Amino acid sequence: ISIVPAQAVLAQVKGSGFLTILAGTMEIMPRSWIGQHCAWGLFGIAVFGLLTQIILRALKGETGIDADQRQGYWSPVTSNIDWCEPNYLLSHCVAEFWNSISSGLLIINGLYMLRKAKRHQMSWPCWLQSFNLLSVGVGSVLFHATLTQWGQWIDELPMFGATLVGAGAFYAAQPCHSSHDARWYCGCWIVVVAIVVLTLVLLPRGLGAPTFQVAFIASAMEMIRRGRQYCHVCSKDPKLAHLPALLQCTALGAGLGALAWVADFVACDPELIQYPPLWGLSPHVLWHFAVAYATHAVGELGTFAIAGDAARHSMGSDLHFFLGVPFLGDTVPSGSQYSKTKARASEALSELRKRPARRSNSARPFCAGRGVHA
Repeated sequence: ISIVPAQAVLAQVKGSGFLTILAGTMEIMPRSWIGQHCAWGLFGIAVFGLLTQIILRALKGETGIDADQRQGYWSPVTSNIDWCEPNYLLSHCVAEFWNSISSGLLIINGLYMLRKAKRHQMSWPCWLQSFNLLSVGVGSVLFHATLTQWGQWIDELPMFGATLVGAGAFYAAQPCHSSHDARWYCGCWIVVVAIVVLTLVLLPRGLGAPTFQVAFIASAMEMIRRGRQYCHVCSKDPKLAHLPALLQCTALGAGLGALAWVADFVACDPELIQYPPLWGLSPHVLWHFAVAYATHAVGELGTFAIAGDAARHSMGSDLHFFLGVPFLGDTVPSGSQYSKTKARASEALSELRKRPARRSNSARPFCAGRGVHA
């Protein structure tokens, strides 16, 4: 397992530039005891602050929509929320230029996951999750570029899909849950999401945004809860004991993103940021960076959980960090290396199909959610 000790990372960043030090810090935190507790503490405080801010804004009826803002190609604003970045400041055709550009990070994340699913011939839920992440990025670009209701729906619906598949992946990966249990769990998830979407359609415009935000936070918390259970199972296996670091990276990114979300409404003034040197740059851009980091980390862990034995054998379980960003499995190959990786995955799949399925009656799988053997 290629995890560099924290002392080695500190030695590398000593005397380096700011970005190198920042990347080293992001690499050290998920591995150290103090860093893990700081990440989860930040996550809890940020989520509490975010929920408080959402409730207070809902009680005041604030949406951030200013009818007196400058008009553009997609005017008027038909979404039920607007952000701090001044609309149509840098382009007549793009409502929020910086928010739209930074949303491209989510698209890159989705393309990376699709590439990885193809390389290692992962199971179809991995393809679905990769497509969800890609759809979130495309939807976010369309939403911020247009601030229309249809753009907002394209942005928000895949977010529910991503948390649904993520929670289902962590649930199904636990040995105490059968495929029948996983189907029931995902079926209940689909019903709940359908009820929430129907509620959002029927609610008045002013209540739509806070209702979605609270519902999405609840779904993300359920995904994190199932992820913690899966990481508890991984901690029992010495070969996978390092995987919980990915969930700590997720908590760190989500916590920083939640703080950026709150700052966009509490500490940002559109009148002040529209002038140089910011030119409309708002804290919501930091939200996109943090969420891209968090979704990448949890996507790496979730797809590994349900990738299939052949795919896991093909890519391995080594954890690497590049500029503070975690990557699970081998590096991205090119040319002949890609063909070798694909051939290795096919060979592993053939071997597993030939292997007879055996399960000892005396060995009962550990169920992390119950703390007992199922």
